[in-house]
Amino acid sequence: MSDITERLSAALADRYRIERELGQGGMATVYLARDLKHDREVAIKVLKPELAAVLGAERFVQEIKTTAALQHPNILPLFDSGSAGGFLFYVMPYVEGETLRARLDRETQLGVDESVKLVTEVADALQYAHEHGVVHRDIKPENILLHAGRPMVADFGIALAVSAAAGGRMTETGLSLGTPHYMSPEQATAEKHITNRSDIYSLGAVLYEMLTGEPPHTGTSAQQIIMRIVTEKPRPVSEARESVPPNVAAAVTTALHKLPADRFDSAKAFAEALANPGYHGTVLTSSIRAEAPGTSDARRWKARAMALGAAAVVMAAGMTILGVRLWRSGNPGNGVAGQIQFTVALPTDSGVYLGGVEDATFGRPSARSLALSPDGKVLVYAGWKSDSSGTVTSRLYRRPLAQEQSDPIPGTDDGSSPFFSPDGQWIAFFAAGGLKRVSVGGGNVETVTSDAHLTEVGGCGADWGDDGTIVYCGADGIYRVGADGGAPKLIAMLRRDSATSRPVADSGAGFASPWLLPGGRSLLVARVDRPDPRTNTIVAVDLGSRMETTVLHDAMDPMFLAPDHLLFARRGTLMEIAFDARRARTVGESRVVLSDVMQALDTPSGTSGLAQFAVSRSGTLAWVGGGTFPELAFDVFRVSPAGRAQRLGWGPRMYFHLRLSPRGDRVAYDAGPISHFAIYVRDLTRGVTLPLSTGGYDNDVGAWSPDGTSLLVASDRDGVARVYRVSADNSGPPQPVASDLGAVAVQGSLGSWSSQGVIAYVKAGTGGSDIWTVAPGGKPAPFVATEADETAPAFSPDGRLLAYVSDASGRGEVYVRPYPGAGAAIPVSGDGGGAPGWSPDGRRIYYIQARNTKPVMMAADVLSRAPLRVARARPFIDPWPYGTAAGSRNYDVMPDGSFIVSELRGSSGSGGTRPDIRRLLRVGAVHVIVNFAAMLTAGNAR
Repeated sequence: MSDITERLSAALADRYRIERELGQGGMATVYLARDLKHDREVAIKVLKPELAAVLGAERFVQEIKTTAALQHPNILPLFDSGSAGGFLFYVMPYVEGETLRARLDRETQLGVDESVKLVTEVADALQYAHEHGVVHRDIKPENILLHAGRPMVADFGIALAVSAAAGGRMTETGLSLGTPHYMSPEQATAEKHITNRSDIYSLGAVLYEMLTGEPPHTGTSAQQIIMRIVTEKPRPVSEARESVPPNVAAAVTTALHKLPADRFDSAKAFAEALANPGYHGTVLTSSIRAEAPGTSDARRWKARAMALGAAAVVMAAGMTILGVRLWRSGNPGNGVAGQIQFTVALPTDSGVYLGGVEDATFGRPSARSLALSPDGKVLVYAGWKSDSSGTVTSRLYRRPLAQEQSDPIPGTDDGSSPFFSPDGQWIAFFAAGGLKRVSVGGGNVETVTSDAHLTEVGGCGADWGDDGTIVYCGADGIYRVGADGGAPKLIAMLRRDSATSRPVADSGAGFASPWLLPGGRSLLVARVDRPDPRTNTIVAVDLGSRMETTVLHDAMDPMFLAPDHLLFARRGTLMEIAFDARRARTVGESRVVLSDVMQALDTPSGTSGLAQFAVSRSGTLAWVGGGTFPELAFDVFRVSPAGRAQRLGWGPRMYFHLRLSPRGDRVAYDAGPISHFAIYVRDLTRGVTLPLSTGGYDNDVGAWSPDGTSLLVASDRDGVARVYRVSADNSGPPQPVASDLGAVAVQGSLGSWSSQGVIAYVKAGTGGSDIWTVAPGGKPAPFVATEADETAPAFSPDGRLLAYVSDASGRGEVYVRPYPGAGAAIPVSGDGGGAPGWSPDGRRIYYIQARNTKPVMMAADVLSRAPLRVARARPFIDPWPYGTAAGSRNYDVMPDGSFIVSELRGSSGSGGTRPDIRRLLRVGAVHVIVNFAAMLTAGNAR
């Protein structure tokens, strides 16, 4: 029995006895159980932890009461619901039989008379529910149970209850509320107001499959299916199966109309048409009209469908199938319906090319690789190709968002920084030291300018104005040139040396990401003055007077989205602020839009690369996440003392410095992209993760407080790396540990927080790094301070011993000393060692010993404390194939003595091998949000 099942059994022991798991769906796991009070078998559906994490038990129970009141022979009743032990659940009868899905999987098609009979009974159940104000929203074969030849509709209104209880945040969970084959077009386009006619469409789709053997619309992906639901008519039933009576075929056609107003106005009318041999397609009106849309609704639907277009189709697929997450602002309570995203998977042989910096930055981009057409329907990206020698170069690819494939654009080899003309007919880009353009439909590549100033920058961004001119960043300023060619004109100049009149080179000065404001009289551009990205500013340049006005500090990559939204990047975070374009000034405060957008580190020449996002005039947003390199993804394992490893399935990303809470129920860790790190806390019991609001560009988790309420972190939130105390539940801002603690190195600087409340950390000393401690209410003081480097402090569980690493012998070795006091340091390792940790009882010290093949987890027992004696270290897990570097502890010890550890995928296990840099320059997915502009307007509430 799994741990979750055991906990559920314990939580419900007074009411139900869990027998076994029956299966899992998109939102819940189903268990067969015995109702102890009534001595009957029941089915208990337990919501997935990801979903329960965003629901409140009280609200969920309140919303589900509506469905509990439904009493109909074809509706599976709701016996019970509630919360117990952190689980949200609801209870239904256990029905012997099978689902309609299982029946169709076995037989493909059903008889016409049987199909009509089953759908008529389901329609009767829907009519009853609609009369009581309940819309199912998820009619599909999986939710129709067949018992003794009679259909029973399950999960009635559960989708609505869950969505309502989640307060509009359902898609944060990554779970689905719909099935694409049976979704109505209004569900596919994220209409907020779903009526009874949506259920009629879904029931029509179910009948269509029962008669023809497949749903009305099929495809190889959710994107294709949803696209066809919105844009294509299904093949007539009579063409697929001649024996279907004309009235039945006509009734199915009516039920499947795109416009809700063109369908039956009630489920009863649908059933009557199926029984009426004379029905030929006229919408029948019954005595019951449950929220039937009027003419204004039809106009609204048509306008919405035209506005969203084919791209909205893909948007809906992201909401209902891919279920990535809800877009939201920095305030989790600001959710707005329709705020969704989806992922465009790119071919394995043409992923986004992020070429540029091939050093410790792991190929972060030095040019923007994405562009969206003005209508938001076409994505262009710089993809990669490799020759026979393995050399990777780029070329441009065109990918309509409603299409399954990317097409290379001939003649665009080595192309970067693509951007569209205002009419969407041309794509401009930089290549071979020149600015070029090509028709969206293909054709000859034309050179706009081969200005020598371009050769030094390789394309730091450009924009195409409504007046037919292009502005771009050159080596010494911003230039303007006609889209048809001509002599470029310098319109904004970098600061020059007063003696030589040459651009200042050693300061890393440069312009990037010009963006023309409406009217073309001024532009926004990022001014990069120093290698530190925090000193970047966005300025507005008046093209007449050439006067500059600073708009934002610590900002890059401006993009204006009419009427009043300014998007910009701040070190891997996409931000938004209200902007008065006429006066070129911001209004109010900025807010976080996305917290994980890839942005380059500074190149060796000092010019920052561009953030990987693009926005269309229609309001579609596309971006590349900061942690999308699969070769830089880590797995997290639980390793038994015998060395048996269990992958925990957290998902691929970068996990560093795993630190368990005192009770062992939560783990804190750093995660990044390479360029910056944030801190997260994962609840191991519920499987949910909370990002901590630490601020700063680089953050490092050190240790938990003794009571498990806070974390010790190092952060550069104030520009200098310092030590802070951060609430583990985000209940307050970070607080400095002590005003005189001084600056620290972020990565690996923190060591431990003892059970006595003493903090140990690493601080730079005169001869190297030293270990300092600070007790509650006391002042920081050195504890191990020598001419050698001392790092990685780790307190024993009782706080009376401190293990650490010193290179006093010429290489890193593990030592242990009593704390407090001046007791002698006892060597623990003798053949090199690092990353010390303790067993839960404090009687054993673990550390990692490097070897030529794979490292070894070593163990040394503490024999006595007065005097302090440590046994000879012995191999404990040999090999230790998790690549933990000697100077950085990337594991922790769990209460049962097992280890939790992260490991770089593809590592050799000998400390980790750097993956092929050519492969790191490729990203296989782009994320998209459609109708993004409407989300910003709703979120701003202005």
